[in-house]
Amino acid sequence: MQLSWDEFINVLPAKVRRENSQQQLIEIFNSIDTDGSGSISMDEYFLFALSIAAEQTGAGIEMIFRKYDENGEGSLDAAEFSRAVEDMGFGSIAHELFLEVRRRHSQR
Repeated sequence: MQLSWDEFINVLPAKVRRENSQQQLIEIFNSIDTDGSGSISMDEYFLFALSIAAEQTGAGIEMIFRKYDENGEGSLDAAEFSRAVEDMGFGSIAHELFLEVRRRHSQR
């Protein structure tokens, strides 16, 4: 799943589009598109959402991780991961995202 520039612009709230110049919006898009492919992958968006969550809570990624690691074992099980992903706005794709992250990790 990829998000093109046009799709990105269409999903931005009108307020964000009004308050930023075209150049600023391009810079935001490019900062999320870390591999420079011209589109935003699910992985890139997920990392972007984590960074926004960290900014909003004033906590680092580790603090956010600990919030969802309910049993304190240092890893997130499927249920914990799903709650974290849903809280970041990914909704119903949480379980699929967990399986994809797990699959990619096992390939390393």
